[in-house]
Amino acid sequence: MIQINFFYNSVSELSAFKIKGHAPEYICSAVSLFTINTVNCIEKFTIDKFICNYDKKSGLIDFKFTDKNISHDSKILIMALEFGLKDVAQKHDKFVCISEVKS
Repeated sequence: MIQINFFYNSVSELSAFKIKGHAPEYICSAVSLFTINTVNCIEKFTIDKFICNYDKKSGLIDFKFTDKNISHDSKILIMALEFGLKDVAQKHDKFVCISEVKS
């Protein structure tokens, strides 16, 4: 089972996510592709700073913006990630579970 936690800041912006676990290969591949591409795009195409830890063995990807103000471009990228992962979870709910944490 892949557990995805989306964390929202005080103004309801997605500001962090944590993904952990494994599922059948095609589902893990989809989740990994969406996630790694998003992190790489934020790093390459924005000025936003973040912390990202990962552990391949446990399937952990732990991402958090370090500044309170997130650029428009990063907001779009992370909302696209959220949209894609929610779509995967909806179609494969036996293998992917999403939780939302609002501060």
